[in-house]
Amino acid sequence: MLANGDLHVLSARQGDENHLYHCRVLVQPNGQTMTSSTARRIILSQETMTKMAPVIVESVNRIRVWRGQDAVLPCVFHGYPPPKIKWCKSQTIQYGNLLLPLVASAATQEHRGGVLGHGRHRLIGGTLLIASVVAEDQGRYIFSVNNSMGLVESRTELVVVAAAASAAQQFKSSMQRRPSPSRVISPVVPDEGIYQCLASNDEGDWAQASAQLAIGAFPPHLKETFSRQVVHPGSSVSLKCLASGTPLPHFTWTLDGFPLSPVSERYFLGQQQQTGHDDLVVAHLNITHVRVEDGGNYKCVAENRVGRVEHSANLHIYFNSMAV
Repeated sequence: MLANGDLHVLSARQGDENHLYHCRVLVQPNGQTMTSSTARRIILSQETMTKMAPVIVESVNRIRVWRGQDAVLPCVFHGYPPPKIKWCKSQTIQYGNLLLPLVASAATQEHRGGVLGHGRHRLIGGTLLIASVVAEDQGRYIFSVNNSMGLVESRTELVVVAAAASAAQQFKSSMQRRPSPSRVISPVVPDEGIYQCLASNDEGDWAQASAQLAIGAFPPHLKETFSRQVVHPGSSVSLKCLASGTPLPHFTWTLDGFPLSPVSERYFLGQQQQTGHDDLVVAHLNITHVRVEDGGNYKCVAENRVGRVEHSANLHIYFNSMAV
């Protein structure tokens, strides 16, 4: 996969047509992934290959890249016998143009597929990759394809934009700062969600930033927890957790990693809003007449839609067999 998201399959084989290819993207800032609803399949022709002059089926005339980023100059072609390919950069000199070879592939190398090149220039199929472009990379690039049946060329103009990168970075930085209350006008719960801002100018430069808006929401925070205890069989035990959060958090309990059922004859689980506090919830785990099997690591988990917090401690049951 190239830096611009394009998927290139080199030297396609029969096994490649047994799959469906989807595009999956990572959505910021919530970290979720989204997969394209449509898919593509590779279809291999079963026809006998006949000699054919090279044909360029996809290329671009002009590409703008910010300084320091990677440039992708795509060029897709076909022909038989497998053509030789070459990328050159046109360099203006006093008496005309000079073609500076950048990277080339022999027919046998291209037939096997792979990544060719050296330094900052790489060749994948017919696509030229330039790593971390600088101002000197700007110019006209020529792609040539030839075999015994003919020769074809395409030209791509690479424009390196120096100022746009810093401008876009400033834009993204300002979007990531938390807005002051004066910039939010009467938000309501239906306004919650992920917002994306796109900015562009007449030169074709663009930048984007995203943020998640939660109305009056705060993740849980534990105000009070229980500690390690050592008790004798038959004793009573009470474990307590107190948490704040908006919306009010919900508690769950586990013993040695296994969830405890809210309904049991052996213990009692309960939670309620703290009297006099709108954002506090207290949760209890009460055990009467504890047994040896009640010992272990107890964990309380407080969770709401914007966060989660947990606490754990051990309960040891001291059993002296000599006392029997």
